[in-house]
Amino acid sequence: MFQKTIASGLAPNYFIDDVLLAVKTLFNPFVWKEGKGLGFIENKFKKYFKIKNVYCFNSGRSALAVGLKALNLPKESEVLLQAFSCVVVANSINYAGLKPVFVDIGKNNFGLDIDDLQKKITSKTKVIITQNLFGIPDDYKKILQLVKKHKLILIEDCAQSLGSSYKGKKLGLFGKFAFFSFGREKVISSTFGGVLITSDDILAANIENIYEKIAFPGSFWIFKQIFHPIAFSIIIPTYFMLKVGKFSIGKAILFSLQKLRLIDYPVSESEKKGIFSDSFIRKLPNALAILANHQFKKLEKFNEKRIKHAQCYFKNLKFIKGVQLPEIDKDYQPIFLRVPLRSDNAKQLDNFVYKRNIFLSNWYDNVVAPGKVDLSALGYKKCENAQKAVKTAINLPTYPKMTIKDTQRVVECILEFYAGARSPCAHT
Repeated sequence: MFQKTIASGLAPNYFIDDVLLAVKTLFNPFVWKEGKGLGFIENKFKKYFKIKNVYCFNSGRSALAVGLKALNLPKESEVLLQAFSCVVVANSINYAGLKPVFVDIGKNNFGLDIDDLQKKITSKTKVIITQNLFGIPDDYKKILQLVKKHKLILIEDCAQSLGSSYKGKKLGLFGKFAFFSFGREKVISSTFGGVLITSDDILAANIENIYEKIAFPGSFWIFKQIFHPIAFSIIIPTYFMLKVGKFSIGKAILFSLQKLRLIDYPVSESEKKGIFSDSFIRKLPNALAILANHQFKKLEKFNEKRIKHAQCYFKNLKFIKGVQLPEIDKDYQPIFLRVPLRSDNAKQLDNFVYKRNIFLSNWYDNVVAPGKVDLSALGYKKCENAQKAVKTAINLPTYPKMTIKDTQRVVECILEFYAGARSPCAHT
């Protein structure tokens, strides 16, 4: 009997109202580039963070690149960022004429390892980037102490943590600036898109000088991003339908659309090689602002659901021998974009649940993802915990379209894999 697809990847945030809005927008090209949607999403962020300087870009990586440029730091200044990350962060640092220096992650979490962070600070270090992976805050208390002690700049990568807090204060309000992503698997989605916020008026003036010269993306690029949620409304339900080996209806559709270049990969081939140019950096087009604004209206409900799914996983899986869930400090208020799980049998577990129509995207399949990234070109040096995490980490889905029964199914499959006793998964 065919089972419903559960997938932490594959653009999971879109409900039928989002798809219908995409269809409506697709057939109204006059609003694709400029319009009221852009102002609406800017105002949403201004109100949500109680901040006046907000800039919308075609991606989070563009926001970071422009923000770093606007700091006007000496060339080759060092920027500390964590390994177990995505290449687009390092590319943005290189684009700004700065040098990425990778810091290891903790043994019990996926944020910056404070001991390694301290060791990596030199006279050339100017910036620390916190990445708050999976919506789980980094250790801001210790990081802010280092920032103050060494007179560094803190930048917050909130691509996965819109709505998370530390000691009751929203992530995004601790650093010189913060940036967010509206990518296809992020907290809210418009396929591509991003926002930069800052309370520093001098920095804002520098950003403004750059921002006003940036153009909107081309019409075909915009078309592809609007088309994305429409296409995946068909791909996801059929992803495991009529499987023959590794192929299925959904996979065939996805493969065909990618070959026809009607669907973009989240990271391009040139970006995997460390190339990031001015030609990609663009403003957020109005069409994607419309989609993002519609999703933002559902932000609180989305995150409430994510937290409930996470509570289920922690309740039912924390006692399984061989499974390690992240340690969550009492000062953290994460939204759990996903729940990372470590297991020495991660690959076997992934294969086991995949056969039951559960697709657990790993985030990340390389110490600097994706898998074909040239690490030597980024100046990467061995980060032991991060490299181990690549082999042992797997992500449990928490996306808002999941139901209680879906979460129960994931839990039951994991318990079955570990031959554990079945237990109820009641959301509280």
